[in-house]
Amino acid sequence: MALVELKNIKKSFLLGGEEVEILHGVNLSVEEVVEYSPEAKISYGERLWLSLKNGLKSVGDFFSDFLVWFVGALPALVILAVLIVVLLPLLRKWSRRSREKRAARKAAKAEKSGES
Repeated sequence: MALVELKNIKKSFLLGGEEVEILHGVNLSVEEVVEYSPEAKISYGERLWLSLKNGLKSVGDFFSDFLVWFVGALPALVILAVLIVVLLPLLRKWSRRSREKRAARKAAKAEKSGES
């Protein structure tokens, strides 16, 4: 532990023609809390094992986060599914009518050109 004390640092300056003195005091205390030790060297096999463990943990975290997202998105997915079930038959019906009208117009045009 290092302890530094600086007391009675005197500063003086002129203020309005009069000399003014200011005294400062500083206490500084430094204490080391963590002792650093050299990192132990790990073998290649241990590095591989740690990498595999971290990879499996990451996969587990992914599926856990995916499940949380899926449960949160479930209401929106249900509404989307209902809209698809309701709108898909209507779109097919509209498409069929459009195709029938196009075919009728083509037939009428072909019939007109055949009469001429």
